[in-house]
Amino acid sequence: MSILTRARYDKQGKRICARCGSDRFERVLREGILQTHIMPFFHRYPWRCVICNLTFYRPLRRNAEDPAEWR
Repeated sequence: MSILTRARYDKQGKRICARCGSDRFERVLREGILQTHIMPFFHRYPWRCVICNLTFYRPLRRNAEDPAEWR
């Protein structure tokens, strides 16, 4: 799991996994001190790639930079 995993996007602007290139993600429950006490302060939530299980953090709500289907 990496806090510093950078976002990657394909040519259509759709978010993809930095490790495997998949576009399938799921929101996961917070576990441990980092996720339950520190990351909420920065409004970051854990997400996981369904294919390779890479966990990364991002805001829950969408903004102008995120595609509509990404939530």
